[in-house]
Amino acid sequence: MFKVKIITPVGLYDELEATILNVTTPAGMRGILSNHMPIVTTLDVGKVTIGLESPTHSYRYDYVSGKGILYFRDNMATVLVDDIERSDEINRAEVEMEIEEVQAKIKEARRDEALRELYQSELRKLKMKLKISEQ
Repeated sequence: MFKVKIITPVGLYDELEATILNVTTPAGMRGILSNHMPIVTTLDVGKVTIGLESPTHSYRYDYVSGKGILYFRDNMATVLVDDIERSDEINRAEVEMEIEEVQAKIKEARRDEALRELYQSELRKLKMKLKISEQ
């Protein structure tokens, strides 16, 4: 078992015990188990899963996170992210409206490649929210 701290620019979001941590990196999904070697990696917009399996109780939480960094050492995982939301906190109706708004912004930003990329990243995160909220 190891500790997971999730920190956003607002402060400490959550602190949990875990037996597994799965994160989305630019290279794909990465799994961390107890006693994993030290690692620092960037995180991409996507899914984060934290699970605990023990004889007394078990849980699995799914999150959607923004970009960030994962630091793991001595059975302590620190997840620093722009933003994060647990699956049970997601309001599907709001996300669907946000998707429509972002899609309109993408169309408006046809000639501004940097702005278009920013909106496309936001759209990926919103679609991931919908997907995770269905589970």
